[in-house]
Amino acid sequence: MNRRAVRELQDTRRRAARRATALATAGVVLVALVLYGAPIPRLSEELYLPLTRHVGDPSFLAGDWTMRGAFGEHWVFTHLFGPLAAAMPLTVFGWVGRLLSWTLLAWLLVRLGGRIGLTPLAAAAGIVLWLVANQALMGGDWMFGTFEAKTVADVLVVAAILLATRERVPIAIALFGLAISVHPGLGGWAAYAGGAALLANPSTRNRSMRWAPLGILLALPGVVAVLSSVSGSNHLDRFLVIVALPYHLDPFYGGTQLAGPQVILRAAVLAGMLVMNIVWFRRSDRGPAQQFLVTFQIMAIIPVAIAFVGRLIDAWQFLVLQPLRLAPLLIPLVFFLQLVRRVCELSARASDRPWWRRRATVLAAFGIVLALTVTSPLLAAPRMVERTVQAWVHHDDDADAFRWIAGHTPTSRRCVVPVDRQDAYERAQRPVVATWQAIRYDDVAGWKRRVDALVGGAGFFGNEDNAADLGALRDAYDHLGAVQMVALARRYHAGCIVTTARYPFPVLHRSGGTRIYRVPPTGGP
Repeated sequence: MNRRAVRELQDTRRRAARRATALATAGVVLVALVLYGAPIPRLSEELYLPLTRHVGDPSFLAGDWTMRGAFGEHWVFTHLFGPLAAAMPLTVFGWVGRLLSWTLLAWLLVRLGGRIGLTPLAAAAGIVLWLVANQALMGGDWMFGTFEAKTVADVLVVAAILLATRERVPIAIALFGLAISVHPGLGGWAAYAGGAALLANPSTRNRSMRWAPLGILLALPGVVAVLSSVSGSNHLDRFLVIVALPYHLDPFYGGTQLAGPQVILRAAVLAGMLVMNIVWFRRSDRGPAQQFLVTFQIMAIIPVAIAFVGRLIDAWQFLVLQPLRLAPLLIPLVFFLQLVRRVCELSARASDRPWWRRRATVLAAFGIVLALTVTSPLLAAPRMVERTVQAWVHHDDDADAFRWIAGHTPTSRRCVVPVDRQDAYERAQRPVVATWQAIRYDDVAGWKRRVDALVGGAGFFGNEDNAADLGALRDAYDHLGAVQMVALARRYHAGCIVTTARYPFPVLHRSGGTRIYRVPPTGGP
């Protein structure tokens, strides 16, 4: 075969590989949209997208107490994307960000699967199983689900891991450092695990030490942000871990039903996945990619183990550093990629057994069952699809009320809104007193005082079973007495109140069961 024919054959294979990668990437993004593509804003987008626009346009939500917070852990993201967020509707900004970042993440993850010997479509199959399993086994984290600082940090971390598997040390270290600045909670633990994995490999150790100062320099904004957000109060740190953010910070948090068994199950499954990843590594070619990934996972699980011990000894300041961010998210991803790789290897072997008795079929069935059931006693995927569909079709009286406020009140009008409705920042586009999820880490005490007032007093949190229970929070808010509500509104200079409760105040607007009241003048009820 002459050289021209060889080149043509190579070009044909490259084009086929690019098409397969594009198809696999599109498939992963499509599945992510079906599972997590709720309308903007979703989850933490409800705070961080308005915050980003406020940075780009200070007149937006001017006078809002929460928006005046430092939010140093999101400083790079908000200042980088603030001008864009101010130049277009937040819904458009959020969807553009989601589609671009999710597509880039999917492409990087498909490429990462290729580093352990998977074809693009096989890698996509492993990623889809991981998505169906709801990504993280504990810690409440995700890669696909929102567009915010953490999403950009996810892109940087996955890109750094991919480059590290290729032993491209300088760029990998630079990306780990940038990830710390973009989102210290995720980037810090990823840089620790990635740096340790690079140092553990003799072929990358010297270069890692030589380029470490670059990573440290790029990480400085994130390090400063972490130091500025440390509360220094053991009592407030405990409140954050146990009551405010247990799904992110508390390793003993297992939801509101069967909490203990769920914690044990998920910890056992996570440990089992890590063990299987090590076993499959030992049966692989043990190349640079496999070596880096297995060392990275072992280092990443150490903070999780320390978190369980820290919870027992009340090490609240360690737990607020978010040690559950990384390993419970990454280990299942690698597990499903390795499982698909093993299925492909077994399928390639000749066998006289019927297809349903072959080891490849049994292993594939095990992976599908695990992905569907491990995060819920019910099938997780249909539940997540239903949740996404409901987010698009469900009528929301509170959201309608917020939109009325945006169109019919002065931009300076401060409102008391339901404690559980963080989306008021984006929908009402008016200053609010506070919400439960929008925590100002530079003034946790101030945030807690406001939230206490919204639920009738600090005594509400004497029952720690109310931890992260949005239903209980909302019920307490809706049962505030008229005297309590008007005192709260006057204390924080609010001009309107959004609630389903009935008060003897002037009604500005009704949306279904939700009412918007005008705060009566001094001397009223």
